[in-house]
Amino acid sequence: MISVRRERLFAEVRIARQVSHPNICRVYDISEIEGRHFLTMEYIDGEDLASLLKRIGSLHGTKAVDVAQQLCAGLALLLAFALYASRPSLGGQPLFGRATLED
Repeated sequence: MISVRRERLFAEVRIARQVSHPNICRVYDISEIEGRHFLTMEYIDGEDLASLLKRIGSLHGTKAVDVAQQLCAGLALLLAFALYASRPSLGGQPLFGRATLED
């Protein structure tokens, strides 16, 4: 069971390395030290959303819309990529178990 999970993790990292978008943190590699796996990822300088919300309380108006649009743009690309990668007819393998897609 552990080897199946490990292989899925490595497969997902191989796929994630192919994704590039301004609103998605790049994944570079997966490594292992003393039996523990870890990811190397892009460093993004700046404040994360959780810290911002803790500091200011909530987002209002155009700032809320801007953040939502950025999140949606990144998620839309990831979903499109996952759907493409899971289509056996396009040479992909299911990312999340059995994937069935309808046109």
